[in-house]
Amino acid sequence: MAVQTEFSVDSPLLEEAFRATDGCSRLAFEDITLTPQGDVQVLIRAETEICSTLVQNAKTDETVQNSELVGHDLLLTQYASGIGEVQTQRTVVDVGATIVEAVTSGSGWHLTMIFPTVRDYRTLVEECRRNGMCVETQYILTSEQESDAVAALTEKQRQLLSLARQNGYFAIPRECTLQQIADKMGVTQQAVSQLLRRALSNVTDYYLQRQP
Repeated sequence: MAVQTEFSVDSPLLEEAFRATDGCSRLAFEDITLTPQGDVQVLIRAETEICSTLVQNAKTDETVQNSELVGHDLLLTQYASGIGEVQTQRTVVDVGATIVEAVTSGSGWHLTMIFPTVRDYRTLVEECRRNGMCVETQYILTSEQESDAVAALTEKQRQLLSLARQNGYFAIPRECTLQQIADKMGVTQQAVSQLLRRALSNVTDYYLQRQP
């Protein structure tokens, strides 16, 4: 049965990239694929000027075979083989996982992904740890559990949680304020604060009730 997971993982390659891009605040991991030769390539979204900087820095990066802009804010990077972290990216492809969301502000990747089975997720976690990468799992949901959890929320609560995540409200450090979310929703900060507390309470109650 397919499962959705949310987890965080550190990334030496990412930290190196951030050190080389003064002012970079956020990257989004769009996709991982293999070239016909079997090399790992990743598609990353960032601000246009940051993408250009990453392309220039890649020319002197021994871990990168090729890096090029494929859109004004999209960067396609092909990595050299034999690198531990790159092998974990290959595992994502090998187990057939799908990236729902993957963002960072420099302290590692925060990912939401769908795996064919729990065993496939554990395979990725083991590969990460084998290569010295720390993984912290936030949750694992089966398709049935995910539907039940979503059903526990009202439409406005789902909208709020989605907007909060997309804008980095749950990131560490936090990347937006309640007032900014309220402005996007066209309501007051107090209304958003109350709605968020109710949403988190509903989700918490749902999971605690399912504990053995």
